[in-house]
Amino acid sequence: MPEKDEQLETWLFGQDDSCFPDYDTNQGQKSYPDVYKDLRLKLMPIHNKVETGAMLASFYLWKKDIISTIEKSNNAGTPSNDFESLETLLNKDPTVYLNQHGKGHVNKVIAKVGEIISNFRIEEDKPTPTEIFLLLCAIQLHDVGNIFGRNNHEKSFQSEFMDISKSIITDTVTSRLIFNIARVHSGNVDGNDTKEDTISKGKLRTNGMLRGEKVREPLLAALLRFGDELADDVSRADLEGLEKGRIPPESLIYHEYSKSLKTVKIMKNEHSPTLYLYLEYFVDDSIVAKQYSKNRGDRLLIDEIFQRTIKMELERRYCMRFLGSYFLLEEIRVRIEIISKFDLKDSEIITYTLKESGYPSGDITIDYPDNTGDKVLVMLKNKGWKI
Repeated sequence: MPEKDEQLETWLFGQDDSCFPDYDTNQGQKSYPDVYKDLRLKLMPIHNKVETGAMLASFYLWKKDIISTIEKSNNAGTPSNDFESLETLLNKDPTVYLNQHGKGHVNKVIAKVGEIISNFRIEEDKPTPTEIFLLLCAIQLHDVGNIFGRNNHEKSFQSEFMDISKSIITDTVTSRLIFNIARVHSGNVDGNDTKEDTISKGKLRTNGMLRGEKVREPLLAALLRFGDELADDVSRADLEGLEKGRIPPESLIYHEYSKSLKTVKIMKNEHSPTLYLYLEYFVDDSIVAKQYSKNRGDRLLIDEIFQRTIKMELERRYCMRFLGSYFLLEEIRVRIEIISKFDLKDSEIITYTLKESGYPSGDITIDYPDNTGDKVLVMLKNKGWKI
């Protein structure tokens, strides 16, 4: 398996043909590494269009809703509540400007998945060359559906994937495996009400086989899902767009969040053989009191960080069901530093840990006294911060 700092792609390309199922060049077949190279090459121009596609799809959906509301009002004699619905739609910002979902994000997910695998406890438990091939293909594909719009993007890429892969991955079983691993990274599966539990509901085989090779589908799906969760740092933010004020209000908080997250790293615990996830945020005090648009309401960036770290803890607990026997990540440690624009030496540091303790419950709480954005603002003002 890859060395500590070796990229998964580099490792895959260096494997001997004997590590993979046989292939017949006389029938136009290629080795798994070459198939992956072809798929990656064909997906590159699509990755570059993901954010643009999501924006266009969002605009057309907004336009469709307005036309539908007008037609409904005309047919029903323009009742007042339809006028109110139309006004709400017209006031809504239709632009969804995603943070990075293209080639840069794909590379970050590959790096994070590699970091997870490098921390497996037992070398023999690490994914096989065939499993790495399937996993890398799924990573390349997982966000392509955004080109059709954000809603249900994890399923909407099916037609795109089939069109792209039919000339590259000619074996239907292999295509289905890759598709199923990619589609359960978020959202829901086949309209199932328990939308977050996609891996369990995704018809994945725990001890599957592909051409005589073992394939642990839930393991690969969990690696992609958790690696995607960890790949949300500053590299996803449009820093130039933030600086020049080009990002729409409805999307601004997502880019500010990514900009603030400087470190996402798996660390060894000091006194046990387990691991923890370290997250480090830096927030400029010039924006700490700013209200950002989100879900038709307002939210402070600090509250966004609190909520996103709680979500990450939920993802950690969920993915550990499938990764826990290989990879002991037992908690998330968070450090948020609020930096003063008046004094570079002055800062306020918030730290807390998210982990399971006591009897299980459905709630996750932050063990920091000022655990809402409003409380943080009061604390800063009481300490003399001009915000």
